[in-house]
Amino acid sequence: MHDDPTSRANLKDTKRKLIIRRLHQVLKEAQDDVAIGTGFERKGRWQARVSAKGGQTGTEELVANGNVANAIAAATTQSAKDSAKRLQIFRASKAPALECLSAARVTSTRPLVLGDYLFIFADDKIQIGQVITLYEKPGGKNAKNHAVSTTGNICGLSRVSVQVFEYSHGRQFTSKPTASISLNVHQFLHLPPCFVLTLLASKPQTINVSGFSLSPVDMTLFATLIEGLPAIKKAMKAFKKRKLDILFV
Repeated sequence: MHDDPTSRANLKDTKRKLIIRRLHQVLKEAQDDVAIGTGFERKGRWQARVSAKGGQTGTEELVANGNVANAIAAATTQSAKDSAKRLQIFRASKAPALECLSAARVTSTRPLVLGDYLFIFADDKIQIGQVITLYEKPGGKNAKNHAVSTTGNICGLSRVSVQVFEYSHGRQFTSKPTASISLNVHQFLHLPPCFVLTLLASKPQTINVSGFSLSPVDMTLFATLIEGLPAIKKAMKAFKKRKLDILFV
């Protein structure tokens, strides 16, 4: 009995679709978990599991030995340096809309939260990403990435997971971008913060399973970013020289 090349190809595509759909499910579950468990996660940053008196496993505050305070101070200092570097790179590249790109319009009064929509740089073009999960890495020698639900500084993040939406026509963006249309699935990216350009001015309009339309204000900004794409690409090359990697899913 001979193998059918067509059957093997179809089986391979089916497996890829199942993997990507499972990823979609996992990302959504992660988003729900972060939203529900945020309070416990915040508490966890200030506590560590240690051996209590009598050899029993217990929880003891770390504030006394200063480890947490030092980690927060280190992370804050690094975020400030990264913010200055981000501004410097976009300015040197003569990127458009510098007032938007410099800090991605993320501030303490308008923090980035799960579900927000962003202009992103991906696949060598300007696209839109909806935030699925946010990750930060506190300062410290053995610090690890962990999920957070919000941030007031884009450079305080280590990664941003998004669902990608691609320009279609008019003011319409589709949920089936070119990169994944052959599999008829959504596309997700795990981005470093430098690939996040800026928050949208307002939530997209007429949102449905196939995509959405942008407000006139955001469409104008999109056109500005498209026009300045060569400068943005130049900035991205500068960021990559700093060994910031990007993982595609």
